[in-house]
Amino acid sequence: MGRLRNCIETRLSHGRAEEKGLANQISVRLYIPMTYDEVFKALADPTRRAIFEKLAVHGRNAKQLREGLGVSQPAVSQHLAALRSAGLVRERKEGRFVHYEVDPDGIGFLGAWLQKYRAYWPARMDDLNALLKDMDQ
Repeated sequence: MGRLRNCIETRLSHGRAEEKGLANQISVRLYIPMTYDEVFKALADPTRRAIFEKLAVHGRNAKQLREGLGVSQPAVSQHLAALRSAGLVRERKEGRFVHYEVDPDGIGFLGAWLQKYRAYWPARMDDLNALLKDMDQ
């Protein structure tokens, strides 16, 4: 479980810089390990899955994501926050807009979990094929 969730960022200001109105800030990032439960919980919601699938095609801003979903802007923001918290989506500022995209690390984390069970799939498919052949006879 070495995957890390998107970080929590805190801004610290130097006292004198604050007095003078200067933007002399230091960003501190705290990384927290994420769990499979968080990822699956985030993807359990149909609206979040729809947002995630839109982002899998290509990155978009919140306004573009909202199109065709039938949900409010605050609801889209809450869903994006849940996806970011689960490590599935990342954001970057582009001018006045925030651009969202799928986080490849989050997909890798999910892929690693699925890979553990991939060995069982061929055997199960063989069993299904045998059952279907028996049913045809």
